[in-house]
Amino acid sequence: MTEARDMILAGEKTCLGPRRKDLLQTYLRWINDPQVNCYLTMWGAAMSMEDEENWYEGMTGSPEHRLLTVYDRENFKPIGNTGLHHIDFRHGTAEFGIVIGEREYWGRGFGTEATRLMLDYGFTGLGLHCIRLRVFSSNERAIRCYENVGFRRAGRLREAERRGNHRFDHILMDMLHHEFESPMLHELLADEGIIEA
Repeated sequence: MTEARDMILAGEKTCLGPRRKDLLQTYLRWINDPQVNCYLTMWGAAMSMEDEENWYEGMTGSPEHRLLTVYDRENFKPIGNTGLHHIDFRHGTAEFGIVIGEREYWGRGFGTEATRLMLDYGFTGLGLHCIRLRVFSSNERAIRCYENVGFRRAGRLREAERRGNHRFDHILMDMLHHEFESPMLHELLADEGIIEA
């Protein structure tokens, strides 16, 4: 059972904790739900438990990937995953990703808050300089979320991905460290004397 002590970062509605092997069946259910995965690069893939276990083992412990589970803070129900991928500590860059797998949590601000918490982890905790992402041009809900937390549009890859007989553009977005205001970690680390207030 998940408890508050297992959490890494907590907001008002959501909290982030480590990915857990005992949740692989839940992660698999999300990734195989066509309504959940329709905007993911693995759209249309029928993942098996073996596929999910291999992916989990490959990502766990990798210095290039930091993966966290998103929980509803009220009841610690796992509702999604978020991560920083292709982390390059030399240049201070990473690519952001998030999926809210429980559909009843869509459009209620859980994804926005989880995004903010993960950016805090990346910028304040890991000391990254730039976090970027790619999003389908048709994914208006996600674009609104990213713009609300401070991502800026940086470019467009035209007809970058195909879904059936249709092609969609990718919107490239990014945020720099000095454009982000830490909702939690800066104060915590300053109180501990780890960083300047």
